[in-house]
Amino acid sequence: AIADGVDVISLSMSFRRTTPLYEDPIAVGAFAAMEKGILVSAAAGNRGPESRTLRNGSPWILTVGATTIDRQFSGVVTLGNGASFVGSSLYIGKKTVKNLPLHYSASCGSSDDLKNVTKKVVVCEGADESSVSETSTVADAKGAGALLLTNVSLVIRATNFECPASVLNPKDSAAIRKYVKTSKNPTVSLTFRRTFTGIKPAPTYAEFSSKGPSFGTSSILKPDVVAPGTLILAAYSPNVSAATLQGKSFFSNFTLLSGTSMACPHAAGLAALLKSAHPDWSPAAIWSAMMTTANILDNTGKPIYDGASPIAIGSGEINPNKAMDPGLVYDAGRGDYVKFLCALNLTRAEFQAIARNSSDYDRCKGGNLDLNYPSFISFLDSEQSSGVWRFQRTVTNVGDDGPTTYTAKLTKMKGFSVTVTPLKLTFQRKNQKALFSLTLKVKRPMKDPIVFGFLTWVDDQEKHT
Repeated sequence: AIADGVDVISLSMSFRRTTPLYEDPIAVGAFAAMEKGILVSAAAGNRGPESRTLRNGSPWILTVGATTIDRQFSGVVTLGNGASFVGSSLYIGKKTVKNLPLHYSASCGSSDDLKNVTKKVVVCEGADESSVSETSTVADAKGAGALLLTNVSLVIRATNFECPASVLNPKDSAAIRKYVKTSKNPTVSLTFRRTFTGIKPAPTYAEFSSKGPSFGTSSILKPDVVAPGTLILAAYSPNVSAATLQGKSFFSNFTLLSGTSMACPHAAGLAALLKSAHPDWSPAAIWSAMMTTANILDNTGKPIYDGASPIAIGSGEINPNKAMDPGLVYDAGRGDYVKFLCALNLTRAEFQAIARNSSDYDRCKGGNLDLNYPSFISFLDSEQSSGVWRFQRTVTNVGDDGPTTYTAKLTKMKGFSVTVTPLKLTFQRKNQKALFSLTLKVKRPMKDPIVFGFLTWVDDQEKHT
């Protein structure tokens, strides 16, 4: 791809998270791509929600996590009393199941738990997000269908619905549970193959998406951004089964897939769009634009960060329109990354495996882990009551050509004081650079394992934030 002269490379693959940079083919190859002005967008991995599971965390790679979308593939449940509920389902069989009796089962773990369920829809407790295995159990027991009740909100990604089934949210689960337990002859009808959009809240952090910090490069906050990665309609090999139903395989040129491998191409596509609009921008400038303009609110106006932090969703979900005109960018190039490598205390052979130039190693003088990056991260002990971290950054004005002033706005962080110097940056022309420093000071021991905030530069016309 480098030899072909591409502008963007999308990599939905990774190696073990503990693989050192100098042994990671993706990190080494991405460094070579960066030297040629090629942006590499790579998947963060699917080992969430645990922290420190992230892959592809090199600072010269755009690391992309995954979010949900505002679309629901449904199984509509209509009870015998007329009450109707919209559950989640990817059942590919017949479209409707009409007026069948309900059978309640506290457990659908095995067919031994299910007796006399023929021509009945089984109500199963405790559905698991990672699978809908209960549908296989019900099918084995000759049940006509299943309602999977939950106690927590889940995003169903499994596609192997082996019988007509719908997964209900906790509120609807409670209503259905009450109906089936109190009615003398409870019945239900099911309707499939209906799609609803505008589902709220969305986007949310996809719980499978790997979280940072990154092994080996923890001084860089990763992932960088998140993008849609749940139940994405994707091209698929027509020679590989796209779905199964009761032992029968179904094939298609497209199927629904989930993972950071689906999110990564979204970000790569935006990078290509930005490169087309701004051909003179470096890879770092492009993903800076994506990071500083990313959405941090869902479609209800609440933070996506509810239940997730920057080690899960980075700067937020990419916003193509805003990224086209970010105002300021945090740029970096080969020299900056070489200084970063110098600070990792690599051997000559390890350094050369990445940079492929031993003379750079000879010129290393301490190096610098404080890369010119559009994010900041620090680590401290939970009982630590003092400490100061200082960061230096350079921003480039890519907005309007003419006098412009940007003012720093900071959110509060519990237990910390944050200061920016100077508070105002004034530019006289486009592409002019300005320096600022950010100081983070501990005021008292942390009560929460992760504390975060935001620095926003707002221009005097509030056109760019």
